[in-house]
Formats: sequence, C-alpha cells, structure tokens
Amino acid sequence: MLLSRLLTEGDGGGWIWLVQWVAMGPIFVEAFARARTLERAMAGAVVAALILQVALISVRALEWGQSPWALLREGIEAAIRRSLQAYGGMGMGPEGVRRLQDAAPAMAHAMATLVPGLFVSMDLLLHWWTLLVNRRVSALWGGPAPGPDSLGAWGIPYPWVWLTILGGILALLPGDIAPAVGINMLLVMGTVHFLQGIAVVSTLFHQRRIRPFFRGAVYTLIFLQQVFLLGVMAIGLFDLWFDFRRRWGAAVEG
Repeated sequence: MLLSRLLTEGDGGGWIWLVQWVAMGPIFVEAFARARTLERAMAGAVVAALILQVALISVRALEWGQSPWALLREGIEAAIRRSLQAYGGMGMGPEGVRRLQDAAPAMAHAMATLVPGLFVSMDLLLHWWTLLVNRRVSALWGGPAPGPDSLGAWGIPYPWVWLTILGGILALLPGDIAPAVGINMLLVMGTVHFLQGIAVVSTLFHQRRIRPFFRGAVYTLIFLQQVFLLGVMAIGLFDLWFDFRRRWGAAVEG
C-alpha cells in the first residue's frame, strides 16, 4: 500500500504502479520455471520483485528530484498526517492531535527504516499466497501444480538461524544503523519462520486428519490473533532444532 501510494501521488506516476503489479505474475512464473526447489524459487521471486520495487522508487524519486530515502520518508509522513486528521475527526482532542502531528517527522523517520524488511516480508507473503492460489486453481482443471509435491516440506537450512540471532544482537546495540539493520533482519526472518511454522502446522493437520472446518478456524485465528501468529513463528524457529515433521513422519502432499 505504501509503495502504490508513493508511486501514484502526483501526475504521471500511475504507469509505475501498474508496472509493479503486472510484473508480479511473470516474476512468479519465471522463478518457479527456472528453480529446482521451492526455497530457491521463492528466493528468486522475492529478489526479482525487490529489485523491481527499488528501481520503480528510484525512477519516481528522480522524477520528483529527490533521493529515494527522502521520497519514502515524506510519503510516510504525509500518510501519518492524514491518519491523524482522521483521528481528530473521530473524537481525539485537538491537543493530542497536535502533539502527534509534531511527532510525525520522527515517526516517519523510524518507520522508513523498516521499509526494506517490510518490502521483503510482503513480497515473500505475496508470492507464497500466489503459490497457494495457483495450486488450488490448477487442481480444479487437473493441471500441473506449481512448486513441489509437498508444501509441508518447506524449510530453511539450519545455519540460517544465525541470521535471526544476529538480527536480535544488532537490534540491541546502541546507535541508529545497527539496530535498524537488526530489526529489518528480524522482520524478514520472522516471516520466514512463520511460513515454516505454517508448514509444520499443516503437516500436523494432515497427519492427524483434522477436518477442513477446524483447519480453517485455526488458520483464521493465526492470522487474526497476534499471540497465535507469534506462536507459529516460534514453532518455525524451533523446528530448525527439533525437526517436528520428522518426528511426526514424512510430510504429506500439500
């Protein structure tokens, strides 16, 4: 949403927004056609989408005569001010709105530092969701499903856990750059662990032959309740050590 807002504000930016979303389909298809494993396909799709997004923001920043960082920060600040105006119309006192308006530049600066991690995380989730939809749609007419036979086998190599640990250490260091890098690393790795946790939960459901209705209810709770979402992330993280799916048996077809 942030990227589309930045690229469509002003005159002549609509075509850049259109390029971004139209390109997502070919990126997904090419990534899964060229890669031999699910992990490499997802990584390739995310990297290609991220490169495209950086290029689009750079083009828009050049058009406006600004640096990409300044463009992001100003766009976020404008969005914050619009939100605060809406809150003012919903009953927040004028003094409270004014204080938040004064803090908007600092809030925008802090949020802008999270943009890299947010972009990577959203691209990863978008391509994962596209994969799930394509597999379901392909099954309706008997076509080949993209990706491997089993999505329940999704996982990252154990050494990747050190990126999570490194991100946590950097986030606790003093200064501005190291914590910003650490938080972005935690955002990305948290998303990766979440998807691995979903794969573990899905495997457990198949192993226990849980009815679709109850699966849907659990998945809904995961996406609506932060406690369950964090719990799934923790499952994905600890799966690197305990390999829950091996304990429950081989992963079944997704």
